[in-house]
Amino acid sequence: MNVISILQFNNFPMKIIRSILKQNSLLRYNNDSNEMPWIGTAVLPYRHGTTEEIQRILKHHRIKVYYKTTNTLRSTLVRLKDKIPFMSTQNCVYKLSCIDCDAYYIGESSREILTRAKEHIRYTKKPPNNLVELNQLQIKSAIAVHAIFNNHQIDFKNIEILQKGFSNYTERRVAEAFHIMLNPTSLNRKEGLTIHPTWTIYPCHSV
Repeated sequence: MNVISILQFNNFPMKIIRSILKQNSLLRYNNDSNEMPWIGTAVLPYRHGTTEEIQRILKHHRIKVYYKTTNTLRSTLVRLKDKIPFMSTQNCVYKLSCIDCDAYYIGESSREILTRAKEHIRYTKKPPNNLVELNQLQIKSAIAVHAIFNNHQIDFKNIEILQKGFSNYTERRVAEAFHIMLNPTSLNRKEGLTIHPTWTIYPCHSV
């Protein structure tokens, strides 16, 4: 692979490639003519518009500039991963599962899923003291009730996003009811918003 191919493979613009080759030719010519050689070198990450200006300044001080690409596969994947963190997902219907058995819970939230998960964790650390508190906890987090009374652990590391992209509370609640109906063995209370069993289910906003 020649020099031009290597530079192109590393995403250097052709304008920069020509500049590097031209400078290399001038350097050889200057050395042959016994002119002042470069007194040092600098390796810089390429940033369009910025690196060229730095190169121009260093050139006056007889410092040779070389570029290194920052567009690696690793950095690209990291940027994509950080763009929309999973635990920052909002306006979604999610599923929490039990580590110790097949129990699971389906819920909805307009907030980040991380915030909702922290609430479930907090509920598991506060066992109800009476029937009223038990009923309240059952409404807030049925899976927390399951974890407390069965001494089980909730799998917070593998939360599933069933659907997302909802614009309002009604959409989320209807979607949540659909998923609860599709999963009749869930721990969810069956009171509240329900879907008539004769309806045909066509979920929208799918992940």
